[in-house]
Amino acid sequence: MRVPESGRYPNGKKGSQTPGLQPAGNDIGYLGFNHKKELWKNVKLRKAIAHAINRKAIVDKIYQGMGELAKNCIPPTMWGFNTEVPGYAYDVDLAKKLLAEAGYPEGKGLPEITLWSMPVARPYNPEGLKVGVAMIGDLGKVGISARIVSYDWGTYLKRQREQSQDMDLFQLGWTGDNGDPDNFLAVLLTAWPPRLSAPSG
Repeated sequence: MRVPESGRYPNGKKGSQTPGLQPAGNDIGYLGFNHKKELWKNVKLRKAIAHAINRKAIVDKIYQGMGELAKNCIPPTMWGFNTEVPGYAYDVDLAKKLLAEAGYPEGKGLPEITLWSMPVARPYNPEGLKVGVAMIGDLGKVGISARIVSYDWGTYLKRQREQSQDMDLFQLGWTGDNGDPDNFLAVLLTAWPPRLSAPSG
């Protein structure tokens, strides 16, 4: 199911004028790190960011509740989905602790980071810029300074594949083609050689 444009339709709750049918989606959205930069080889820094972002608030407010927090890199409707994976809880205190352990107490010494936000709506991300604004707001609460960067969709994908040095974090995702977990695992976890084009989502 494609996520509706924000504000255009009621979300099927009691009293709305639209049917409350909400079939599960066959897609997943994520925030990625540019591992070509030495900064993002710091696992505690990555975990600090994971715990700093209030994903439930993003799903509730921007996705209008028509989404589910991801814990695996495949949708929960697929065989092989692991319900035992704990995921990353929103925990500001833990994020601050991890940030300090990473060598950046209260964000001191950490350069301003760039968060590339999608310029187009996709089934897994209805409003990339709004999601980006929410994310940098959350990061600011733990002392991480970030700014949004965006390009036209073609340029965004091209530069994301190149893993440009001016890119720190980026939004992307994948919509499945056939309902098989391999269509997610192979696409999302393959190290794409430079001569090939990575998936565009």
